Amino acid sequence: MLNFQITPSSGHAESCLDIQFTVKVDKADVLEVSIFNDSAKEQLDILSINKGVIQEEKTVIAKNTNSIEGFINLFNKDKMNTRLSDLIKVDLRCVAKIQVGEQIATEESSTVFYNESQSLDAHIIPFDFVLDNNVIDLKNNVPIGINVVCDAENKFELAIRSDDGQSLCTFDVVVHKGHNTIQLPSEIAWHDLQISKYYMKKFQFYWVKFEGVNHMKFMNRKYVPIPGSTISFNSTTMHPKSQTRLGPTGAELSKDFVLSHRYFVHTWKQYTSLGDIAEAAQVYSEPNVNKLRFIHEVQHLEQKKKLSMFAASQHQEVAKSISNVPATIYPDARQRMLLNSYTAAYTKKTPVPRTDRNYVKHVPQEVRVQTASAATKKKGGCGCSRKKNQ
Repeated sequence: MLNFQITPSSGHAESCLDIQFTVKVDKADVLEVSIFNDSAKEQLDILSINKGVIQEEKTVIAKNTNSIEGFINLFNKDKMNTRLSDLIKVDLRCVAKIQVGEQIATEESSTVFYNESQSLDAHIIPFDFVLDNNVIDLKNNVPIGINVVCDAENKFELAIRSDDGQSLCTFDVVVHKGHNTIQLPSEIAWHDLQISKYYMKKFQFYWVKFEGVNHMKFMNRKYVPIPGSTISFNSTTMHPKSQTRLGPTGAELSKDFVLSHRYFVHTWKQYTSLGDIAEAAQVYSEPNVNKLRFIHEVQHLEQKKKLSMFAASQHQEVAKSISNVPATIYPDARQRMLLNSYTAAYTKKTPVPRTDRNYVKHVPQEVRVQTASAATKKKGGCGCSRKKNQ
């Protein structure tokens, strides 16, 4: 009996996924396995197996075994399963030729791989979404009012996208249990969606759902449209309101606080050079403001100037000292010839420092060895031990 199983039995479309298959039979001397995708009407390539050999990339042949494990893809040459997007399920069929002795039998077994992206709850939004205004008033800088009702505290990623997907504005919202009111500044939508360029396109809110993985093992983003969330804009130009100066507590700052010339934050006017200009009711001149903005760079330039002036003075002192050195008096030709002749002899007798004495090898003095012939010549004999008068 043939047993054909796959792991996993379901998955998301447009996701990098390899399918592991397992084929088991009762007994086989030679087992040949082939797998078909009946939904696409093609025989699948075998990627890898644990035993046996792969013949022509499509058939597994194993001897003296009753089970084979390996990996396949749902579609040939489609590791990301893009062809699964339009299908609810994929029918897989395994054909096995079992040889026991001289008898050969063929068995088939089928299984189903389900597409989770096409499930009934795949397009259900996990919260209630209501817009305050579907026509965004850019002329009066009216923000986009959003109402989200959720049953638990959660974080969602929302997006405003055009119908062709060329312009996109993505933002995160953190909601609590119950009703939540959110205001998205219209400046953000106008900038990210490029309204001045894509004014005639249709825009809609989407819930960003994370499902499946790509080749880098990062989760894919799937944009689920939110019903009744289409918006439009009444103008292509933006008229932002003047910004108020708020302190750390959120209260508006008084006129006693002006911009700091060092850290670009508001501070007490007595602690910044711009405060003197504001207190004297003078007009902010561009040269003065630039000097204050680039105060650190100006100090750096002054330091460079001082260093260059110091180097120039040092160069002048060195040149002056060189000019004050008396000219060297060279001897005449005869004295120079005499000094050169004795220079070599004196340089060879230079004393060796104490630190280098350990590296000096002393040559032992030559010891004369008195030979027998020399001794006989002094005594006047022939060289034997006998006496001369004997």
